[in-house]
Amino acid sequence: MENIQRLVRRRGAAKGKVSRILNTIRPNGDEVVQLTEAEVKVYMTKLEAAYKDYNDAHDKIMDVVVDDEYEQHVPQYEEFDILHDTVSILLEEQLNKIKAATAVIDAATNVGRSNQNQQAPIVVHQPLRMPVPTFDGRYESWPKFKAMFKDLVDKGPDQPAVKLYHLDKALVGSAAGLIDARTINEGNYAHAWQILEERFENNRHAIDSHIHGLLNLKRMTKKSHLELRSLVDECSKHVEGLKFLEREFEGVGEDFVIHLLAAALHNDIRHMWESTIKHGELLITMRC
Repeated sequence: MENIQRLVRRRGAAKGKVSRILNTIRPNGDEVVQLTEAEVKVYMTKLEAAYKDYNDAHDKIMDVVVDDEYEQHVPQYEEFDILHDTVSILLEEQLNKIKAATAVIDAATNVGRSNQNQQAPIVVHQPLRMPVPTFDGRYESWPKFKAMFKDLVDKGPDQPAVKLYHLDKALVGSAAGLIDARTINEGNYAHAWQILEERFENNRHAIDSHIHGLLNLKRMTKKSHLELRSLVDECSKHVEGLKFLEREFEGVGEDFVIHLLAAALHNDIRHMWESTIKHGELLITMRC
């Protein structure tokens, strides 16, 4: 584990990189400098690299700090998250303007070639007002990601090439780079989905991953509300994931989950919980 001071410096350096990109795009805090498409793509690459570096350092810090120090790091992450979103939106808006301008030129060229008086329709992409969900390559995360992404992006008016851009950006972790360069260059959004579905459209793997997660719930090491919250959140994630895959939990299945969760509780917390249960009452009253 890296020294915590070194991790804090690393986190600060990543934030500094994002701040410098913002100062380049918006040097006086108001007026936005117009960039070329190449410059936008370079800054997008740098932005995502800094984002990953910051999150990696921040996660390691949160793993080692004591409870009393935990809360003081939360506002710093929230501040960075707002900074990242601001820069990301500015860059995406710049890219959209460039694409819209290119569409206008192409449409005008087509009109001239066909010698038609009627101008071809132009679809101008509007920036998404909600953050695009991300997918990290875990089978258990795929069904929800697919449903959320298609609901947010597919129903919009954007061209397939713009939707492909959002999809490629949404792939992080082990899923990053799964869409090949040819598919991206051709703007083949349908083929990109085919690539992902052939690899991750496997409910058996997703169900196995959720069951494995429940069977390996991390036992609490101390009487801590943070550890308890983390344990309950982890349990809920797998239970809700299985329900999303239409796996029923009534009866024995629900009792089984309660048993696994109770076994992971700190002894003091488990005794406190069991003291609230009436004699003969099922453990079913405790839920993720």
